[in-house]
Amino acid sequence: MASNKYGEELASWEFPEFVAHERSRAWYVIAIIIGGLLLLYAVLAANFLFAVIILVAAVVIFLRSSQPPQSVPFALYEDGIRIGQKFYDFSEVKSFCIIYNPPEVKSLYFNFNSLWQPRMRIPLDDVDPLSLRDLLLEYLAEDLDQEDEPFSDGISRLFKL
Repeated sequence: MASNKYGEELASWEFPEFVAHERSRAWYVIAIIIGGLLLLYAVLAANFLFAVIILVAAVVIFLRSSQPPQSVPFALYEDGIRIGQKFYDFSEVKSFCIIYNPPEVKSLYFNFNSLWQPRMRIPLDDVDPLSLRDLLLEYLAEDLDQEDEPFSDGISRLFKL
């Protein structure tokens, strides 16, 4: 593998920035009905912040589904990981875990030391999880407590969000 300012490149691949779900017309009809009911509830309850959140979520879902996902490069180096244009030194990463239950779930998760940095999910697609795990164990601790995908990821996959 290539060598650069981050040390030797140990592994790399690309993944889509988000999952482009195939949604039927029925999915959109149901989503509009649920969104409309939630919006009506928010107005009747005078909870205008909730109404704004519902509207923003609808706009995000619409904009996201109207364009194809871009490809994001991922690389594992001797000194850290690069996701897109952002480099994370291993000292910034608390742990990793690989959740591999094909065909639905094939993901690598990074947990960061910072409370402000959210958990990062990297799709594995065709990457060998065992060899990747062996590489990562040389640099990071593995989170053995996490055996299933996070609840939020499961809900997103279930409802095609």
